[in-house]
Amino acid sequence: MNQQEILIQILEGLQTKNSNIIISSLECDQNLISDVIKELPISKCEALFSFLLKKINNHKLQINCMKWITILCDTRPQLFLNNLKFKDLVQKIKVSDIDSYELIGKLEMIVQQ
Repeated sequence: MNQQEILIQILEGLQTKNSNIIISSLECDQNLISDVIKELPISKCEALFSFLLKKINNHKLQINCMKWITILCDTRPQLFLNNLKFKDLVQKIKVSDIDSYELIGKLEMIVQQ
């Protein structure tokens, strides 16, 4: 899939609330996902963030959700400033594996800004 196809699929998945489309769209190259997130309107980034928050409790998706939230943090940090849901997420994430350490650090840095 190219950047445009992924962007269209994510937008379609958010519109129709189709989890499978969103997840399959996000399961590709990390750099490509960053480029797609840069193209998403901020309201769609917020919708994607909310979607990922709901899915983070799914054990099978937890690591990927953390990775995708990290990409959102890197790509659109303004989304998270003064966001109460985001601050709550930082408090709730349990460090369960090595991948989450990087995410926790990024989340805490943004919250402290």
